[in-house]
Amino acid sequence: MVALGEAFRAILLPAIGIAVSPVPIIGLMIILLGDKPRRNSILFSIGWVVGVSVVFAIAYFLGSLTVNITWVPTMAYRISLFILGVALVLLGMRQFSKRPRSKADVHTSRWLKALTTIGPAGALLLGFALSALNPEDMLLALGAGVQVGALNLAANAATLIIASFILLASSTILIPTIIFMVLGNRLEATLHKVWDWLKYYNVIIMAVLLVVIGLDIIAKAIS
Repeated sequence: MVALGEAFRAILLPAIGIAVSPVPIIGLMIILLGDKPRRNSILFSIGWVVGVSVVFAIAYFLGSLTVNITWVPTMAYRISLFILGVALVLLGMRQFSKRPRSKADVHTSRWLKALTTIGPAGALLLGFALSALNPEDMLLALGAGVQVGALNLAANAATLIIASFILLASSTILIPTIIFMVLGNRLEATLHKVWDWLKYYNVIIMAVLLVVIGLDIIAKAIS
């Protein structure tokens, strides 16, 4: 039970950090406001879940290799955590330095605007890329996976933790998609409001979360 509680603590902040990551959420908002929103949002969500799962699974496997035969964390485990923690802190500081100073400074990039006409294959691949290859989300998933992998959980406990991480990290993608399946175009006005809010505030929230999570991982590495 102690290991299970420690595993939940290890995944909580990283999963929240991934869940509030601004680019994929804004990308989903645009897809929902574009052509074929039902089809493309489902494919985007599938790609997203697969991407998060792949990165976490790889990190989980690597984490299991960083403990010795008595399952005591080795120096490799501590160094891995320290490097991940420092990377997250630096990334958070970089994000904060690039935050918009006013709402007039917020602009939507061309590739995001192009999502209104994205095809099914593009939606699937984009969902995967934004979870598996996006630096912020990738580092957060790696940090969580390495920590959980080093705990040597039983198979049922590991399954519970992995499923919990994936569901929590994917909640801000899956929940809007499901709601749109039910409400359809009646959600359009709300989507526009959420999109406008996210474009300005979520960069700041994400930057602070990256620094906090990074410092927490560094503390675990040196403790």
